[in-house]
Amino acid sequence: KTTQSKVIDGHYKGLFLNCNNDRSSHDFSSKLLGCYEQEVQDKIVELAKQYQLENIVNFGSAEGFHILGLLKKNFFIKGYIFETNKNLIKSFKDNQSANDLNNIVKIFNESAKLEILDNHLEEDELTKTLFLVDIEGSEYQMFSNENINRFKNSIFVIEDHPFYKKNNENEKFYELIEKYFKVSYVYSSNRNPFKFKELKDFNDDDKWLIMSECRPKTMRWIVLEPQ
Repeated sequence: KTTQSKVIDGHYKGLFLNCNNDRSSHDFSSKLLGCYEQEVQDKIVELAKQYQLENIVNFGSAEGFHILGLLKKNFFIKGYIFETNKNLIKSFKDNQSANDLNNIVKIFNESAKLEILDNHLEEDELTKTLFLVDIEGSEYQMFSNENINRFKNSIFVIEDHPFYKKNNENEKFYELIEKYFKVSYVYSSNRNPFKFKELKDFNDDDKWLIMSECRPKTMRWIVLEPQ
């Protein structure tokens, strides 16, 4: 109610979010403030400008916070999402429509697979494409010796979930990306709840809780750039 369902700060300022899906609501406050995954926002915007990117593919889009924000603010021209949850797809479509982005996002209601994009993105388009990946541990199955050559000239920002895997799948993934990409990392960092006038009447405990993304530990994102 305070923000009228719009992001009020940051790169996605002005983005409408209906905040109505089947996920718990613990992260909508930080999204509406615009500081959710701030480090990821900053890195994607930096990469988009550096490489003059045009396409964004979002594996695990949820309600569309990142991809719709990036498209609405013209950091990218065209988008693709992969999301298996039908309720999240409905929420995404509602947000897509509310932000006048109906014609520039293709929706795949299925598990994330790079090969599906073979019929949608030509080789030269892949050099202008960023993949934002948040698929709760399935990122370790994303690359293979067969497909990685096709996608090695794209950009990837991947949320890392090492605590979800107990076998050597992780190690094979890390070995593969080190071989084919320039690899760096982005980590969760500080927030400042006192910058928001909307929070001035909240007590300190509530201010900090509103900033929380309810992470199980300090998170990191893997950034892959062409060698």
